[in-house]
Amino acid sequence: MIPLFSIGITTYDRVDLLIETLSSVTSQSFSDFEIIIGNDNPNRVLTAESLGFDDARIRIVNHATNLGELNNMNELLRLSTGRYFTWLADDDVYDPNLLATVASALDKFDYPNVVYTSFKDFEGNAVPTSQLVSDDAVQLLSGGEFIGRYLHDQIKAIGVMGFFETNYLRGLGGLEDVSGDGMGFYCEYMILIRCALQERIGYINAPMVFYRVHEGAWGIQNSNLEQYDRAARNLVTAAAEVFATKQLQRDFRVNMRQLLKRVMIQYINVARTSQGASVKAIFLYLTNARNYITPKVGRKFYRKAVAALIEAQVWILKILIWRKFLSSAPSQVINSAYFLQSLVGGKRTANGNVTPAPH
Repeated sequence: MIPLFSIGITTYDRVDLLIETLSSVTSQSFSDFEIIIGNDNPNRVLTAESLGFDDARIRIVNHATNLGELNNMNELLRLSTGRYFTWLADDDVYDPNLLATVASALDKFDYPNVVYTSFKDFEGNAVPTSQLVSDDAVQLLSGGEFIGRYLHDQIKAIGVMGFFETNYLRGLGGLEDVSGDGMGFYCEYMILIRCALQERIGYINAPMVFYRVHEGAWGIQNSNLEQYDRAARNLVTAAAEVFATKQLQRDFRVNMRQLLKRVMIQYINVARTSQGASVKAIFLYLTNARNYITPKVGRKFYRKAVAALIEAQVWILKILIWRKFLSSAPSQVINSAYFLQSLVGGKRTANGNVTPAPH
């Protein structure tokens, strides 16, 4: 029989964390699923028994060679048999009622091609406790509503951890090699943007996926600025073509601005924290970001893209000036600035900083 869900888990060398991940799936309150594990370490053979599981729903594929993250993920999609497919990393975990909640949303909304849930970060082994999901937290959005809210940080989602109708996902060709090196960098953004073309997207506004933050996480370790730059350029180029389509073009400039802000500030944060980038180097990057804008979308949208880039650059400059001010001004002056900023619509972040009011 065809299971409702196929869950593809990529792994390499984190057996202890993989066992925790598997436990969070096998203990789900909803049982109609299969698990496919892609072991990308050819020097080690994994079996369900060696991991301590006796569960016929678990299938392990030990690759003879290291496929790389992106190819491993797409191979799991190819091997899946479920009606809906999702990916799960070997260091993240599920809320015990995740699959039951997604299944209920699928039935409620007559099986859209995509359903996403919110997520929550956690550290160490302190997995957040499960929660009851209210009826109004289960929503049906248009693709335009979904991507707009996502890019404005009004909803949270991890691109590859949505639940996709399998044939729809295969029709997209699986995950795209956005970074051009097989690592899958920024592929999670690209699949979210592709989903914006859907008429209906289910969204569960409750954190039912738990994303583990730890030193071994690739996203934390990665400081390859050339990769960030290349992936951002490819992502923005492809996204512009999606945003220019008929159903999304009304919000083209806003969506481009928000995406540019996201990828550019990520580059700058990595450059500052990992390599101590100078002010001059950051300004040079901002200037060269003009390469992110392509005329392939036509004159009308090219001009809108340039305007979006300028708006994003101005926003980033405000952020950098504000950070510089906070690092040097006396505390009394900083407190006064916080008060004034709140009067004009600024927002205090979790670490106490205040960001400029959005455009």
